Amino acid sequence: MICKASEKKVLLLFLLAGHVFSYSQVINSSKCDSTDRFPITQYVSIFKTLTLIGLDSALAANSENKFIKAPPKPVLVLNYDPYYYWFRIIVRNIGAYPRDLRLLMAPIGMKEGQLFQKHQGTWKVIGRSGVRYRFKDRPYQFTHNVFPITLPANTIDTFYLSTDVSGVYKAFGFALIKPKDLKVFENNVYFIFGIIVGLLLLFFILNVSLFFVLRRNIHLWYALYIAFLFLIVMKNDHLDQQ
Repeated sequence: MICKASEKKVLLLFLLAGHVFSYSQVINSSKCDSTDRFPITQYVSIFKTLTLIGLDSALAANSENKFIKAPPKPVLVLNYDPYYYWFRIIVRNIGAYPRDLRLLMAPIGMKEGQLFQKHQGTWKVIGRSGVRYRFKDRPYQFTHNVFPITLPANTIDTFYLSTDVSGVYKAFGFALIKPKDLKVFENNVYFIFGIIVGLLLLFFILNVSLFFVLRRNIHLWYALYIAFLFLIVMKNDHLDQQ
């Protein structure tokens, strides 16, 4: 009878632990070693509100199981809505040493984002990003929103991300990436931007030249249109601040 009771207790604990870990969607950081960019959107949990709430309210919502699991997609396109979003991300570091990673976000729609991590029993803001912050004031200076994170050795760490995206078109996508791989990604992104901006400048100069040579107003309008496109590209991806 004692053995059966013990077996039932072990089984109950196993089921409860399985439920917690399946609900929490723990991300193994070692998967970053097998890819240059590890998408984690489907592993995060989401909580949305009609008013901007603080961390204490978000933690209370977590204790009440109000966070829901994200659908299995690399990017969540949420269109326009009036909500504020909180995200919970749980990452495991099985290594014997602390690990530095970068939390990479899709660059669309975030007015302000604050990433929280617990240090010595106290929750602290480890990074602020979004269009409300100047480029030089962001935790990582890149056209995308990036939060540097450090995972202690042999731990499961929880991060909470508060985002102000109310009333705008938005798209959420998250990935974990190693610092060296992020540098490679940065170079590729800026190389593509360089080609786009270079072509826009080339066509702008060409149309201005044709206007003075042919005296046709259509080329002046083309030049103005291209100039506006240039400004949109620079401003939308914050290249003007760089």
